[in-house]
Amino acid sequence: MIDLTGKSVAKATNRAMALPNHYVDSFTNNIGIVREFIHDGNLRSTQFMNQFKVDKINGRKDTTGNYSVDLIDHYHSNLKRYLFKHVGYKLKNVQYYLNFFVYRQNYLKSHEIRNMRDQNKVKNFMIEDLFKLIKKSTKKINYKDYLKDKGIEKILGIS
Repeated sequence: MIDLTGKSVAKATNRAMALPNHYVDSFTNNIGIVREFIHDGNLRSTQFMNQFKVDKINGRKDTTGNYSVDLIDHYHSNLKRYLFKHVGYKLKNVQYYLNFFVYRQNYLKSHEIRNMRDQNKVKNFMIEDLFKLIKKSTKKINYKDYLKDKGIEKILGIS
């Protein structure tokens, strides 16, 4: 559902102190040939996209119904709510939070949820499944290994 290894404008443009041509180079190196942009009309994104000679489609103003940013907005909202719960998290652990978010979203998506009661049941099953996985895992760690530790990624089989 969400591929964290994928590339996006946000990943390419969130580099500090880079020049415009650095953004373009980073973007094309990570993504490849750009054929079109589907965007939400954000001025920053539009300024970046103007450096490419491709079609730019505003998903918010598209009348054909072929392009929409509603699903992306929905997941973005879910992600913000999820991260808000972890106020005070360490920046070095953000990837672990995102990995767990993806695991949780995929777990919920793989079950038929009709209402909030079903959603709560599925979340409880997910926690029980995670607990079983963690109990089964044998993990010995020392200080040197701690610095390279994959955390929950190893237990979930993400790495």
